[in-house]
Amino acid sequence: MLPMSSSLLDDPKQILRLDPGGMIHHVAALSRQLAEARERVQAAPPKLKVDGVQEIIITGLGGSAISGDVLRSLVWKTSPRPISVNRFYELPGSVGPKSLVVCASYSGNTEETLSAFQQALKRKAKILVMASGGRLAEEAATHKIPFCRLTGGLPPRAAFGYAFGTLTTALESLKLLPDMGHDYREAVGVLDRLAVEWGPGHPAARNDAKRLAVFLQKRLPVVYAGADLLEAVAMRWRCQINENAKEASLSAGVPEMNHNEILVYSAPTTDTRRLAVICLRDESDHPQVKRRFDLMRDLLTGRAAGVREARAHGGGALARVLSLVLLGDFVSVYLAYLKGVDPTPIPFIDLLKKRLS
Repeated sequence: MLPMSSSLLDDPKQILRLDPGGMIHHVAALSRQLAEARERVQAAPPKLKVDGVQEIIITGLGGSAISGDVLRSLVWKTSPRPISVNRFYELPGSVGPKSLVVCASYSGNTEETLSAFQQALKRKAKILVMASGGRLAEEAATHKIPFCRLTGGLPPRAAFGYAFGTLTTALESLKLLPDMGHDYREAVGVLDRLAVEWGPGHPAARNDAKRLAVFLQKRLPVVYAGADLLEAVAMRWRCQINENAKEASLSAGVPEMNHNEILVYSAPTTDTRRLAVICLRDESDHPQVKRRFDLMRDLLTGRAAGVREARAHGGGALARVLSLVLLGDFVSVYLAYLKGVDPTPIPFIDLLKKRLS
């Protein structure tokens, strides 16, 4: 039986009061964002010679970088070129004429990304820019760099579908990724269905996203995932809980956490029993990773606040990965409601940027 606090999540008036910026509606629009981004890029694909490209680096921060992490998790086993994500002012030493640097900044004004862009120019790397405008768009025009415009007007973390859809479709159009048409069609259908099933209009008693938010309430969320496919999704959960619910959160990959972090639970304390563990599971997890998750569930039960599992939906890897992205986004917003905070404003990030400037 769910706590009484869950009734708040089923009250449209309370949701409107707590979420005047409509973050919950941005979350539910993931499938639409993906479809719109794909259509836009296919209508005007970037023109860039990529012959000889040996590595792809997506450079960006926060909500502008996570699409690169998710892409890497999808293709690292099959891509002939390594794909990495850079979250710093400087680029790796390997970057040069045989590198493709994708400079991603939703606002177009992220100082770290602007710095990396200038380095990519100096090293004569091939460059693709993704932004909704700002200085990065201006720099792309000045230097005649191929530019993919993102739909603007949203918090960057709420534009994941635009960023991911643009990134993957642009690389596909450059023949750096295989045709993803079938995968996208399936993913959009799966996400449409889940957006209803996990959305605000579906009651908490039958809504996995709301139930997980209730489980996390007044606890420290810890998200674990298989390192090969879903670790980036676990990171997305952590960052969304940070930004939307203004709540501390942890994430880690399996098997790595089995070699260190699992010891936290070996000597339970009051703090340890505040840890609410969510394990992201997928059918493609390595057989030993599946065994590790099963053993972890048994070992952690009674030593943490609780252990829950969230399983991916869909047939193809793209649908399965994005289904868990969507679930985590919904959970983070519902957790914000339960905490009584507006998920949209990010006052400390804004304050820090103001002081830096």
